[in-house]
Amino acid sequence: IVIGSTAGIFATITLGVGTITEGAFVTATGGVADFAGLRIRETGTYKLTFTTSTFSTAPTLSFVILPGPAVDLIFVITPETSVISQTAFNRQPVLNIRDAAGNVVDNRSPLVTATLTTGVGALTTTLIVTATNGVATFAGLRLDLTGTDKIITFTSGTLTRSTAVFT
Repeated sequence: IVIGSTAGIFATITLGVGTITEGAFVTATGGVADFAGLRIRETGTYKLTFTTSTFSTAPTLSFVILPGPAVDLIFVITPETSVISQTAFNRQPVLNIRDAAGNVVDNRSPLVTATLTTGVGALTTTLIVTATNGVATFAGLRLDLTGTDKIITFTSGTLTRSTAVFT
C-alpha cells in the first residue's frame, strides 16, 4: 500500500479449503490495511492473497490453523432408541471431540467413557475407548435389561453428551 492510500483491499484464500467468515475486505487508512477481524473457522494449511484494484497482489507465506481446545462431544452416529436386551446395539455410537468452531480436535486421543447414568440394569462390553484423531468409536455396547428409563452418558474429561435409550 502507498503512504496515505485509502484503497479497498480483499483477502482471498489461495491455498487451503476454508471460508473467510469475517473481515475479507478492509479499507486502508493512511496506507495501512488492518485485517485484525479476519476469521477462518476451518483447520488446515492456508495461504492468503491480498488484492486491490490499484496495486499488485501480495501473497502471504503459508500458515496452519490448528483446532482449539476441546469443548464438546458430538454424536456422529447415535445409538438406536430401540434395543434388544443382551444384544449389541445395531448402531454403535461414534462421537467427535470438537472445538468451539465445530472442528474435530484431531490432535488429541483422550479416553471416552460410556456409562448407564439413569435406569436399572447394566451397560456392558467396551465401556472405555481411546479417541483416534478426535473420533471415539464404540463397539459391542449392549444393555442387560430393557426399559424406557435408560440414559447413557458419554464423557471425556469435563466433556459430556447423553442419549436416552428406549427399548
